Amino acid sequence: MDKETASILGIILVLLILLYGGWSVVQIPMVAPPVVLQTIPSSTPPPETTPRGPQSASVTAQIGQSIEILGITLTPLDILEESRCPSDVVCIQAGTLRMRAAILRGNTTTIQEFKLGTPVVVGGTTFLLVTAIPEPVSTVVRNSADYQFVFHVTRP
Repeated sequence: MDKETASILGIILVLLILLYGGWSVVQIPMVAPPVVLQTIPSSTPPPETTPRGPQSASVTAQIGQSIEILGITLTPLDILEESRCPSDVVCIQAGTLRMRAAILRGNTTTIQEFKLGTPVVVGGTTFLLVTAIPEPVSTVVRNSADYQFVFHVTRP
């Protein structure tokens, strides 16, 4: 198995872990002691309540491709910096990738800079640029259209 295939398989594994339960491998149910409540008769039924917790999802998009995720539209615009260490070179620094994307929420569009692995909060929603595919190779020149960006989005 070559290094690029191994890298892609590793990225897919990370995405599957994120999509199916985060980093927790074993989930232990928490059991609270029973609570006794007093029932008070009422002529009107209680309102329906649905507990809402954080929502999260992952998405992959290319430059210029608009993707809707959790009611927000995310459009990668351009790459600002690609200094990640090529997969066929030994580097003393890992480098990074920085890019810009447009975020449309309701009627408001925000242009936001993203750095690989650094969470960004916009309007209470957290965006994380998880990875960019493909990884750089020293002998290959890539166009921005060659890249796919993987984002993880969490909304309260």
